[in-house]
This record gives sequence, structure tokens and C-alpha cells, in this order.
Amino acid sequence: MESHQEIEEPHSMPPNLGDTTEAFNPHLTLSAKVYADRKRGINFRRLFIGAIDFAGDQTPDLNGIRVRARGGLLLPAADFPPGMTAVKDGNNVYLIQGSANDGLPYAPFDLAPDGFSQAGCVTIEKEGLEPIEAQYEFNPAPLNWLFDVVESLVWAFFIAMLIRLIIFQTFYIPSGSMEPTLFEGDRIVANKLIYKLRPPTSGEVIIFKVYTYLNGQEMGENTPRKFMPMGNSSFTKDPKLGDRFTLRDYIKRVGAVAGDKIEIKDRKLFVNDKLVDEPWITDPKYDFNYNFGPEIVPEGCLFVLGDNHQNSQDSHKLGFLPVENVVGKAMFVFYPPKSIKIIH
Repeated sequence: MESHQEIEEPHSMPPNLGDTTEAFNPHLTLSAKVYADRKRGINFRRLFIGAIDFAGDQTPDLNGIRVRARGGLLLPAADFPPGMTAVKDGNNVYLIQGSANDGLPYAPFDLAPDGFSQAGCVTIEKEGLEPIEAQYEFNPAPLNWLFDVVESLVWAFFIAMLIRLIIFQTFYIPSGSMEPTLFEGDRIVANKLIYKLRPPTSGEVIIFKVYTYLNGQEMGENTPRKFMPMGNSSFTKDPKLGDRFTLRDYIKRVGAVAGDKIEIKDRKLFVNDKLVDEPWITDPKYDFNYNFGPEIVPEGCLFVLGDNHQNSQDSHKLGFLPVENVVGKAMFVFYPPKSIKIIH
């Protein structure tokens, strides 16, 4: 953005800016110079408000001059002279108080497009004097609207990426281990921030990381990882299974937390010797077909269960889950449309 040329000495007329002089009378002056914002290609105007004394000379005493604009956005320029202020006196209205300096006896204002108006009108008034006004048009570049759209899309993209990175993430359900709550092919949204503020609680559906070891023995040590068949899974890093593994996302329900006594018997779940109601089990085919415990959940761990108890790789097979593996809390299903719901 270019800066205006400094006016080095007083003038009896507005500053010599070619055809940019907009209005003047024997007592007040209003002149302007067009500036271009090269980033957007939008033109705006630097206004110079001045006053003429009884002898016809430009005077730095501008106290009491009121500047108002209709259309556009009127703002005092950043280089307002010391000793003089512009006090907001309404919407797009400013009252000048104080004096400029003898070297530059003008009050500078900027009149810019406001995104709605195609033209603007500036009026300057002082008690006892006839007001003067000048009309202006704003001339944005032909593709300025396209720049605004692209800029908005870029900002929206970065904000969405930031939200995804810090707060939310989407996941795909690859199996039926959480039926009948979640089905294979469901896509869900998880809150990744919540467990940084508090620990998981019993009954919540969580996403967490699992070590899935790669069976690369028969394919050679140099075989790319993506071509290696999957081997055993573990909630913790297991040196006995080697160091060739990938981290996968699992989704299960928290059955018990650290310090709880967990037991599964007679096709029922007991926590601290109390029967746990599982309203999500709507068909006997999903119920327990095994016994477990009783055991105490260790500190820093969770006991997790798939809602499809009979077909789930969960804590009854893989042990207690370290809390540090937890990624987030499952919030709702967003796809397919017929399955949209909040996850309970």
C-alpha cells in the first residue's frame, strides 16, 4: 500500500494532488488521493480535511469540524497529527478536536469500501459555516469477489484442519465387534480433546490405539510393511512379538476403570459385585459366552468390551488397556444417513 506524499508547507488551497481535489469553500477544504490495495485490487481514498482562516490561508486549527460519511467505511488515518484527535460521534461520524501542525494543517481520514456500498458521500461541517460534501465511487478489481471467496475457503480449510487436529476426528468402523450399537461401514466423529480434560468413565465408547504385529517371516525382512499380513494384536508393546508392528484404531466400550473389580459370569457383567445394566444388548446373540475374573483393574488402565460380546477382541482376550492408548470419545454416527445418531 503506497503512502501519501508529505505536504511540506502550508497551502491556501487543498494540497496539490492533481484532479483529486473534491470540494472546498471559503472556509473548509476536503481533498483526496486514490490509493490501491495491491493485494485485493480495491481502491480507497485518503481524505485531507482542512480549514481556511479569515485571511484565506490554510490554518491548523481544526477544532469542531465534524466529518460524516454515507456508504463506505470512514476511519481516521494511522498518521493523525500529534495534538489532534478524531472522536467517534456516531456511525461513520467523527468530531475533530485540537489542532494539526503548521507544516501539515490537515486531518487525514481513510474512506474504504465496506463490502456493501458501491459509492460513498463525505460531508464536513462546522458550526456557523456552510457544509460541503463530495461523492465517491469504489472501483474494486473485476475478480475481487473471487479473491474473497478463495481467501475464505483457505481460512475455512485451515480452521477445519486445526479443529480436526486438536478436537475432532472421523473414524471408520471396520468390523461388527460393536454391534448392535455400531455396524461395519459406519463412519463416526470422535472428540479428541475431552480426555485431555478428564479420564474416561464406565459406559463410554472410546477409540484407542492397538499394536498389531506384522507376520513378515515368510515374506522377508525387506518386504514393505503394507504388504505384510497382520499377526497378533496387543494393547501394549510386546517385545516377544518383535518390533515390526502397526498401530490400528479400535473402538470399544469402557466396562470398568482403575480400581474397579470386574467379573463376568452367567452371561452377565458385574462391576464391584453389582450387576451392570447393558441396554445396548438387544439380542441374546450379542451376549457373553464366556466367564472372566474376578480381577481388579490396575492403576492407569481400563477394562474395555465390545458390545458384540461374543465376537470382539477386547480386554477379556487382550488384557487391560492403558489409558495412554486412548484417542478420544465416540460422539455420533454421521454416515450412512440412515444410521445417523448420537452414540450412547
